[in-house]
Amino acid sequence: MRNSRPVRTFRWMILVPVDGSSDALHALGYACDFAKLLGTELHVCHAASDAPTKWMRDEGEAILANARAIARRHDVTAHSHLLCGDPAKAILRLARDARADLLIMGTHGVTGLRATMLGSVAEAITRSSVLPVLLLRDPTYELNGGDE
Repeated sequence: MRNSRPVRTFRWMILVPVDGSSDALHALGYACDFAKLLGTELHVCHAASDAPTKWMRDEGEAILANARAIARRHDVTAHSHLLCGDPAKAILRLARDARADLLIMGTHGVTGLRATMLGSVAEAITRSSVLPVLLLRDPTYELNGGDE
């Protein structure tokens, strides 16, 4: 007798936070390649502050529009989300609510006192996420005069 249970098809949900930096764009390109390989779509998000101004919302929408255009060039569909609030908390909330399977994001690689003073969204997400988090750094950063 054959197994009568239906076969579950799995569709990855990949979330990619973007801030317009070269690190985020590098991670987005990687995520596009990964999504294409898996035959899935991306969800890109940008987090503004708790009380974003019109300029901040417009800037966030421009960053998301650019991310969608990059995904289109990779033949990948990307859905965008403009978030408000603490970036790490907002991204983790979206990941939970959207039932993400993987977070792929860029990191600036800032360490030491500078990271302590500035904080790090990538670090906060990595410490708090129950999902796998893939952090990528733009490989041309040090070639272009990066100090970390």
